[in-house]
Amino acid sequence: MNNLLGMTLQIRDEQRSFWRNPPAAVFTFGFTIMFLVLFSTIFGNQKLTIHGLKFIDYFVPSIITLGIISSCYTSVAMLVVTRAKNGAFKRLKLTPLPNFVYVGGIIGSSLITGFILTVATMVFGMVFYHLGLPANMGIFLLSILVGSITFCLLGILVATLIPNLEAAPPIINGIILPLYFISGTFYMVPSNTLISKIAECFPVRPFIMTTFYSYQSTKYVPTNFNSGGFLVLCVWAVFTALLTVRRMKYLGTKKH
Repeated sequence: MNNLLGMTLQIRDEQRSFWRNPPAAVFTFGFTIMFLVLFSTIFGNQKLTIHGLKFIDYFVPSIITLGIISSCYTSVAMLVVTRAKNGAFKRLKLTPLPNFVYVGGIIGSSLITGFILTVATMVFGMVFYHLGLPANMGIFLLSILVGSITFCLLGILVATLIPNLEAAPPIINGIILPLYFISGTFYMVPSNTLISKIAECFPVRPFIMTTFYSYQSTKYVPTNFNSGGFLVLCVWAVFTALLTVRRMKYLGTKKH
């Protein structure tokens, strides 16, 4: 009970810290909306040869995953590695607050931010691109939740591997940027290509496709549930969680 209360209070503090930093909040939300407007302006009316939908029908769910990954992976990794290198985790050892409660607060706050960003992107798509709500809201929310947790854990795991603060941006972005492009974040990659087969082994494409399938329901997308992608996402969540638990003890130490 005390740990649950401590995590709740930490989530509150993390949210306060986030919203009291306007540049960070504006960048987190503006970055996602900027990509949505830019790519939809250029390609929005193009037809998808695979599913008979417009590009914008695919891109809104895809950009939702981009925003969540930015909030739950990139931001979490940078936050954790910054605090680790600044001695926050060393000082934490002198308090009764367990590491997992402190990190749980960071994850919880990122999940809240990711959810708000998801709602904002959905509303933007509805108002400006006349899209509806997800065809299967339950599967959509489940996909968002599992994906958000997976990328939060991945962000923490990567943070434990970074040797110094200067190396953080290139390592964090160097891992995720190639996955964005091979996974079809900014354009649809046909599922029968080699590059898509490779991308399906990593969590970004399964997250995109699971979200997309739950968002659309037409004769071209006959199911709301991409079971294969969801299974891969769950495997990554479990695998990353196990590794993160093992690596957590190295936060704030010189050993990597």
